[in-house]
Amino acid sequence: MESLGSKLRQAQLNSSALEWILNHPAVDVFTPTFLEAFTPFASFDELLHAWKVTRDQFEELTAEAKDRKTRETTTFSSWAELSQVATIVFAADR
Repeated sequence: MESLGSKLRQAQLNSSALEWILNHPAVDVFTPTFLEAFTPFASFDELLHAWKVTRDQFEELTAEAKDRKTRETTTFSSWAELSQVATIVFAADR
């Protein structure tokens, strides 16, 4: 069973990650290092090219469309999962 201290530390990490996400554009977390390690892409622009969308079109995609394109082009099950892992890796590297 998790200790209270462990749960509090995890809550702090989650809170810090959420605060960071709210203050940074999403594309910041998709570094070339992350993308090369976790996807078949070397850059966020390469991912967009595979999705056949521009940055402006990306911003207008529905959550369902992002999830579908994520499943089609990566091993992640959803855009949220891909974004969460990217954010965790990005924060850990800072």
